[in-house]
Amino acid sequence: MGGVRRVVALLGVVTIAAYGSTFYAFGVLLEPVHADTGWSRGAIGAAYSVSLVLGGLGAAIGGRLLDAWGGRRVLVAGAVLGALPLGLAGQVDSAGAFVAVWGLGAGVVAATAFYHVTMVVTVRAAGGARASTFAALTFLGGLSSPIYLPLTAGLIERLGWRDAQLVLGASLAVVLVLAALALPAGSGAGRPASATAERLAEALRRPGVRVFVVATAGASLVGTVLNTYQVAAMQWAGLTLVAASGMAAVRGVASLPGRALLAPVVARLGPAGALAAAYAVMAVGTLALLAGGGGVTVYALTTGVAYGAVLPLQTLVGADLFDADRLGSRLGSLQAVTSVVSAAGPPLAGVVVDATGSFVAVIVVVSAGFAAAALGIRRTAASRPAAVRPVAGPASGG
Repeated sequence: MGGVRRVVALLGVVTIAAYGSTFYAFGVLLEPVHADTGWSRGAIGAAYSVSLVLGGLGAAIGGRLLDAWGGRRVLVAGAVLGALPLGLAGQVDSAGAFVAVWGLGAGVVAATAFYHVTMVVTVRAAGGARASTFAALTFLGGLSSPIYLPLTAGLIERLGWRDAQLVLGASLAVVLVLAALALPAGSGAGRPASATAERLAEALRRPGVRVFVVATAGASLVGTVLNTYQVAAMQWAGLTLVAASGMAAVRGVASLPGRALLAPVVARLGPAGALAAAYAVMAVGTLALLAGGGGVTVYALTTGVAYGAVLPLQTLVGADLFDADRLGSRLGSLQAVTSVVSAAGPPLAGVVVDATGSFVAVIVVVSAGFAAAALGIRRTAASRPAAVRPVAGPASGG
């Protein structure tokens, strides 16, 4: 039990830093980079798209390496090949170089330190996929946006976006290396498997898996747009950068109850039913951004609670669908699919905003995408039992 808690704590810190330095920091950086350099939002958004493509393709490889090697080597690779280039992205002088360097760094971090890695290590440390263990890890991970959104805004206000980017990358490298050294040797190792594409094709023959992958990819596409542009959208609604970053952090804090209530909700609705409900709440809550003012608060609270449950629920559904020994590889494959699909979102949304001067069309499309994902996942929920099946071994919490 103590060993599981230690692993969960370490991986919680990794999750906070990895998502915070990339996923959340980018939304804060976008407008300051645009204002300082004059680069278009579409061009800047392309950096995030590159990170999604590289992170997705790399996740398939990272999942296989995790199954074969364990978590320590994967995290060190993320520090050297991901976090360090990420820090250097602020030193470039052209939009093309920024897209390439930031995209490479964030993509490698996504491939080696996001939930598809940390959750698999947790599953094996705990002896099975349990909602309580995932809730503990993702509760810690939920602190990422409350910490990094205001932190990034504060760094930019004091240092400028270039030096802020250097601080984010260097500190992430330190966190990943220290966590790798502290993890037990072989953490996360499973059973080496054959080609990822073959395994994914095999799994996709089952209708439930196909529906899950399509719905997850669609939700990831619109969710990526939302998380990339939420700070900018709140600035469009009248908030300052600091205020908008603070409200986005409130959304992150609101995600914590969604994670804490994960186990009882899953016990009542099942993983797929709970995921469909979370997507439905995301669809309704996103529209509140259109109201501005108090609507921003409604958006932060409602979508925050729902978003807090989405990532662990996706993993629970995946653990119920996929073989445990190859969970790293198969979740890596899913990450590859969703990331490549999501890559189109930020630059397209940026083009729409630049052309219209408004976030209305983007917000409506994002809401519709979540609604479609909820309907799709309901099909999966109707065909599966309303209980969590252990992946391997006895129940164990962390």
